[in-house]
Amino acid sequence: MPRQEKNATARTLYRLVDVQNLRSVIRERYVGEAFTMYDIAVGGREALLVLGAMVTEHAKWARDIEELTGQPAVVGNMTAAGALIIRRSDRGAWAVTFGMGFQLIDQALVDSSFGQRIAIRLGDPTKISSITRSAIDAGARVSRVTVPTGDGLSRFGFESFGEMVTRLVVRGRVPGLTHDGDVTVRGADALNIPLGRTAADLVADLDCIEALLATEPPEGMQVLEQLVPVRKPATRVSALDHLLAEALTAEDRDHQLALSWPFEHIGDNAPPTHFKLLSSGTGRGGASLREGLPDLDDLLAPLGRTSAPLDRLKQMRIQLFGSAEDDDPVSSAIPARKWLAFETPFDGKRYCLFDGQWFQMEDQYADQLVALTEEIFRKKFETVLPAWTAEFDEEDDYNKHLAAELGGICLDRKFVHTTAHKRGFEACDVLLRDGTLVHVKKTPKSAPASHLFAQALVSTESLAMHPQAVRQLRELVQEQGGDPTWVKDRPERVVIAMARKNPITAAGLFTFSRVTLVRAVHGIASRGIDVYVAPIALER
Repeated sequence: MPRQEKNATARTLYRLVDVQNLRSVIRERYVGEAFTMYDIAVGGREALLVLGAMVTEHAKWARDIEELTGQPAVVGNMTAAGALIIRRSDRGAWAVTFGMGFQLIDQALVDSSFGQRIAIRLGDPTKISSITRSAIDAGARVSRVTVPTGDGLSRFGFESFGEMVTRLVVRGRVPGLTHDGDVTVRGADALNIPLGRTAADLVADLDCIEALLATEPPEGMQVLEQLVPVRKPATRVSALDHLLAEALTAEDRDHQLALSWPFEHIGDNAPPTHFKLLSSGTGRGGASLREGLPDLDDLLAPLGRTSAPLDRLKQMRIQLFGSAEDDDPVSSAIPARKWLAFETPFDGKRYCLFDGQWFQMEDQYADQLVALTEEIFRKKFETVLPAWTAEFDEEDDYNKHLAAELGGICLDRKFVHTTAHKRGFEACDVLLRDGTLVHVKKTPKSAPASHLFAQALVSTESLAMHPQAVRQLRELVQEQGGDPTWVKDRPERVVIAMARKNPITAAGLFTFSRVTLVRAVHGIASRGIDVYVAPIALER
């Protein structure tokens, strides 16, 4: 019996936005003799069919063969590519690609995370087989976890805050699609899903998918859509950048603009004491070494003198140094944009700039973050920490005073070295007699405290997991004149102390500082360790 042909087949689908005309979707390099364009109609919709081949006369690996063997290797490639562009709305379109057809599409017009949003809505929460996720914390971690048989989110170790999904593979079904039954759907920017084989069925499936986008995610899947990176369309990114430019040059500074701390670009290096503000065309020697750490005014001052602040921002870098010596850098020259934190509403949604990248954030996500941060702040450390007065010029001066007042020992800028942390890490700024680890940072209004939170988490995890770190810390304490028995086999209490003129609040922290705090506190508390956020009055 002949095999019955299916009425739907798996296709790669893109959702396009800001499409002026269908031909503008095709990248300029593929408009020419090698590709033919046909203005057609599909299911009564305006459409464009592009067909051709990408020809390489001499394959890249052919030269390797010639060098290895001495034998001429005259061999090339011809790769077929096709794309069917179908009008979706006045300024939108669909792109169904075939073979290498995805190369034809102008990626600036692609609706970012479209495939992921569809996969979230049609997927069964218990039948997720693969998640690719990225964390926004002390490292730019990207991981893919796969469970071939499929499972729920808990099996993947997905965290509600500070992680975002960039690709999802899940089984599910959508009533109304030509393919009537469960399907495996792969979603990222593009969507891989069975679509109708006839023109009428294809258009009907596209309408069904468009309608699905307007629905809410099913129970158990909402968490996957709370934080989404914004890379496209170019017009949305451009509009957000325009709002950023206005904030950078505004006389009445928006409270949602601040200096961030790109700690993932610094890692375990020694704490910085000086910095340079560099510009394109000048080397390290062309900028003066400044004492202390950069603040928002340092970054904004050069921008206020230009009509194109974002162009000027692109030319700027900040490099950190561990001493007053020009040859002692503790970081690379970090792009100035990565030092900015900015939050703004746009088109009915909320967006944040973090580490130079835009993110869209659900209101519910932001509200939950504030609630969790407030809960953390409500837990009070029983000891009132002494004020940071004008007599303490440096953080080290205050920490020595704090240690003396509380009967502990100052370990500021004293490093514990292990095989896992060869460059060393700060166990704490002050160690108390009962083993409490106190981390201290002056957090002025313009600077989120993300670095402090991440530092506390790294220290606690290292001491809780690595006996070598505990032994090294005991030796360090003894060298500094303290009692090594103060160091517990594993930490029992951690205090994150922030000095600020006005007490810091949950609402006063930027979104990504809240993310880092929640992740740090939950990570520490999950090991049975008490953690407190304590204020220090900053008196000037």
